[in-house]
Amino acid sequence: MRVRNPDLTTGSRQSVAARVAWDGSSFHGYQRQPNAFTVQEALETALYACVGTRVAVAAAGRTDAGVHATGQVIGAHVSWRHSLWDLACAWNSHLPGSVAILDVHRVPEDFHPRFDALTRTYEYHVLSHRLPTAPRRWPLQRGACWYVPVPLDLRGMNQAASLLTGTRDFGFLGAAPDGGHTVRTVLKACWERNPAVRGNEELQALRFTVTANAFLFRMVRRMVTLTVKVGRRQLTLADLRSLRDSVGGVTPGPAPANGLVLSRVTYATPISDMWKAGKA
Repeated sequence: MRVRNPDLTTGSRQSVAARVAWDGSSFHGYQRQPNAFTVQEALETALYACVGTRVAVAAAGRTDAGVHATGQVIGAHVSWRHSLWDLACAWNSHLPGSVAILDVHRVPEDFHPRFDALTRTYEYHVLSHRLPTAPRRWPLQRGACWYVPVPLDLRGMNQAASLLTGTRDFGFLGAAPDGGHTVRTVLKACWERNPAVRGNEELQALRFTVTANAFLFRMVRRMVTLTVKVGRRQLTLADLRSLRDSVGGVTPGPAPANGLVLSRVTYATPISDMWKAGKA
């Protein structure tokens, strides 16, 4: 855990931003729900235990049930008399072990983690077989990846991913969370090999990384589905191009949630520098 601006405050209400990581296996997504335990509920309950008042915690992105995070950004308005280092430590002490505050920073009063974000980056993890041998699962990874028991054509998957970049209407991949337009700008989409899985050389770890200004509902997981279909030679690049360019095309089913990780959110000014920049 790192807190780069641990200056003592006067105890007055202030705006803070934090980076958060969590294992999504036991959560029903980020956003608070009436009959299910969510990451937002865990964060707000723990923060209440620290500051003694109910505080809403906004996030840069809403994730589905089972989705993980290593770089989600949240924001809240709190009254706190001690250092931000103390706030981070106190907040973590009341959180379940599956959630961690990574760092906390003071930010301008009007900061909003979602509306001020420039880009979001997600990663998706897949385990596949190097050779067409008898499939064998790897239980240690099952909560953090999609197991595909056949070899995958990495070159073809990257060709497919390249068709899903640029500024265009991505309505064939999902709906907008707020019911708005479905035009998005995908800046990067690529597959790469990860280090071999320890203890099982038959398996190949693959990682899909995608960065965009914003995403549609389950958009990343549908991108994974389509590119893996190309990798399995179940879908041609021409088929994918036709689906992409069609109006009212059939929306593919999403890949499993457990392979997806929200890894990074960027802003015009890093959250660690926002307060200093705003006072200059």
